Amino acid sequence: MARIEVLIPENPNEKATQIRVFGVKGGGCEALTRSLESALGSTTSQEKTDEFYEEPLAQDEWQYQ
Repeated sequence: MARIEVLIPENPNEKATQIRVFGVKGGGCEALTRSLESALGSTTSQEKTDEFYEEPLAQDEWQYQ
């Protein structure tokens, strides 16, 4: 199951807002967060997790998990 976590600092001067995606293999995470990133403004950096480099499930497989 996919989970998106948005971390917003109490003090905006401390650090940038972070978006983390869990449970999505391959580049599908980028499609999930695209609208969030657009709404929040410019993206300053991206860090890919180990899941990004794993083989994604076929669409018919993830719909039933």
